[in-house]
Amino acid sequence: AIVASDLPAWEDVLTDGEQALLVTASDARELADAITRLYHDPLLRQTLADNAYARVMEHYTWETRAQEILKKVFAKQ
Repeated sequence: AIVASDLPAWEDVLTDGEQALLVTASDARELADAITRLYHDPLLRQTLADNAYARVMEHYTWETRAQEILKKVFAKQ
């Protein structure tokens, strides 16, 4: 499972509570709480991991990226 800072760079990739637990940047207590939460909740850990994997396979493989590039190239013709 992923624990990450809730930085704008993650907005298009991760959703808090769906693919990861997002915590306030520079908040060590919140980070520790999120890690502890995952440690004590194996179902949440597995759900977040499964959701993150599914998102990667749907949107971020080389094949998917190539298809998106080709769509843009051929749309301009």
